[in-house]
Amino acid sequence: MKPSTLIVMSVGLVITVVGFALCLFAQSNAKNNYPEEDLFSSVGENYMITDNGDTVRTMDFSDVIQVEKDDGLEDVEQDVKVLSVVLSGIDDIEIIGRSTSSKVMLYNFQPGLYACQISSGVITVTNKFQEALLFDYLSDAFKNFNGLRTYFRPDSRTKNPKKVVITVNDDDLLNRIDLELTDCKNVKVKNLTCSLDCKIILNNSDITFESCSFKDREIVYPEPDPDILDSNGNMVQPEPIITEHFLTIDLNMKNGSSFTANACKFSSVNAVVNKKLITQNDVDEENSPYLPEQVGTYVSNGGQKCTLNLNMNASGIIYGYSVKNVADENKASDTSLVTVVNGYSRGEVFTENAENKDFPPITIDASNCAINIFN
Repeated sequence: MKPSTLIVMSVGLVITVVGFALCLFAQSNAKNNYPEEDLFSSVGENYMITDNGDTVRTMDFSDVIQVEKDDGLEDVEQDVKVLSVVLSGIDDIEIIGRSTSSKVMLYNFQPGLYACQISSGVITVTNKFQEALLFDYLSDAFKNFNGLRTYFRPDSRTKNPKKVVITVNDDDLLNRIDLELTDCKNVKVKNLTCSLDCKIILNNSDITFESCSFKDREIVYPEPDPDILDSNGNMVQPEPIITEHFLTIDLNMKNGSSFTANACKFSSVNAVVNKKLITQNDVDEENSPYLPEQVGTYVSNGGQKCTLNLNMNASGIIYGYSVKNVADENKASDTSLVTVVNGYSRGEVFTENAENKDFPPITIDASNCAINIFN
């Protein structure tokens, strides 16, 4: 071993021993001076403990929040338009509309191992490392550091499972929800009635939408007719024309995922199931099986069977279907990979009233998928 390496190792060892000794001294001194204090509480900034032992961090993303200043509480306006949720391995996730405030509640997440941040009109919730959120990870870890034992000793951490609950005030400015979920098996979205677009990516994950009605009201004020006057000789202002637009869901599913919609109102559901979008990078790779003209098209990427259940009885405005459900060659004999519309089995390619321009149809490009649609 080189002398320089030995010197570096020796210096590192000395620093470690000195640091450890200082920690022991600080701990002993603190216990002597503050015997009644819980020095190793898992509660830090923005955290609280519930009656059943859950450690909860809450972040309010309402349009207006109250912030404590030196001279009292002050109303601060926020401009959060997008909710971005990127989670992996969290089985209990709820997004609930018709709530009194818009907030994220994270249960039993280890500080520094996730991020919850508001920036540029987007609130991001994730337990996947992202370079752009590095500061939030580090800030949370340092503000709520309770010793390395909370990361290395399992008995020092809460045994309660991780859970995410997001409430949405439908009157707030939020206009889009982006969900990217991997290995999340119990995700529920319910009672949303705000003006939202929803973009969902599921990888081995299951999600259920219940009683959601995404709507965007368009109000047109017609010009008054100069020939139509009231009793005083003034032009009569016509009644405004109000149109309700029920928006779309963009869905990308793969690897055994399932999507279920019950009592929801959508004008269309655009689903891509077990497919890969060919990019220029794919074409440029050596030994690529793809051709330049395939850029922007989807091809099957295999994966486990996915399930798509759409109970659209509540919508009343679904005017058609455009479904292409072609199984992979090795799945062709699987009788469960069929499209069922209103109780009737359909062929691999099924189109009904798909050209209605006022109400786009449900569009599905699937493989390895069982599709069941009720209207």
